[in-house]
Amino acid sequence: MAKKFKVGFIGCGSVIQVFHIPGYRKTAGIEFAAACDPGKKQREAVQRMCPGIRVYSDYQKMLASEQLDLISVASPNRFHAEHTLASLAHGAHVLLEKPPVLEMKDCRRIEKAAAANKGQLIVGFTQRFTPAHIRVRKLIEDGAIGDPYMLRIRWAHRGPYPGWAQSRWFYDPQLAGGGALWDMGIHAIDLALWLLGPVRSVQAM
Repeated sequence: MAKKFKVGFIGCGSVIQVFHIPGYRKTAGIEFAAACDPGKKQREAVQRMCPGIRVYSDYQKMLASEQLDLISVASPNRFHAEHTLASLAHGAHVLLEKPPVLEMKDCRRIEKAAAANKGQLIVGFTQRFTPAHIRVRKLIEDGAIGDPYMLRIRWAHRGPYPGWAQSRWFYDPQLAGGGALWDMGIHAIDLALWLLGPVRSVQAM
């Protein structure tokens, strides 16, 4: 019998409810084991979606009580590093929501932890899996369009519609890290790196 992966969630807000849970449901061999969130409303919503899942208000208690194979980290951005490092130390694979961290020093800490622990880490940069973007990358790699010297990426939407953010953290710069740049612009930054390679210099005006 194939192994079942026990999945846990750190953060139970809209991203988990709208994207992660339906996504995991399309994957064979997944068991919704545990979830934590300080918000009672968010915990109860995940309980309704995943009957039998064990819920916690403290992620440390969840990690001490459970043996999880895979953890989705979808807490407020400010806590991504803390929660990811704890999940990797737990021995779990980690799906980390974007933006991965708010400071580069935390990125280095996570890189080291992922290399030292058995768990694999992926950041939710979903644009890398879009067929059109995969095609563009292949054209660049094949030299079909020459050597690119400029890339323009533009995203636009109406912002977080009422009801999307289930608490105030999304609007708090100390917790979210910023506005549109961190929320949507981070996808454009990742896509530019993925298509054209490392940044050598940065200018702004």
